[in-house]
Amino acid sequence: MAGLLEDRRQDREDAEVPTAGLADIAFLLLIFFLVTTTINVDTGIGMTLPPMLEDQEPPPVKDRNLFKVLVDSQGNLLVEEEEARIGQLRERVKRHVTNYGDNPDLAVSPSKAVISIKTDA
Repeated sequence: MAGLLEDRRQDREDAEVPTAGLADIAFLLLIFFLVTTTINVDTGIGMTLPPMLEDQEPPPVKDRNLFKVLVDSQGNLLVEEEEARIGQLRERVKRHVTNYGDNPDLAVSPSKAVISIKTDA
């Protein structure tokens, strides 16, 4: 009797799930969601700016608060009418802006400091 039960178990095939169409269905679902999904793009806040006045002069800036950087076409820097390297620029700008009125040649305060960058190109 034990032999009959073992023979029956060996004759049975394992149950398998048919997966032949699974890739097709997944592809169709992917295409469906790509086509039907909308992507919202934030456009920002709509704002109407006033027209720019033609004869308006820029506000006056004291020479003490102005930090001038000139860059030529080869990338050479002229900082406050002195030659400088690009690695020195950050430290010099930081020193000029964070003066807080200590040095009379540098900016009065960070809020009044103006950095002017001009190129010859």
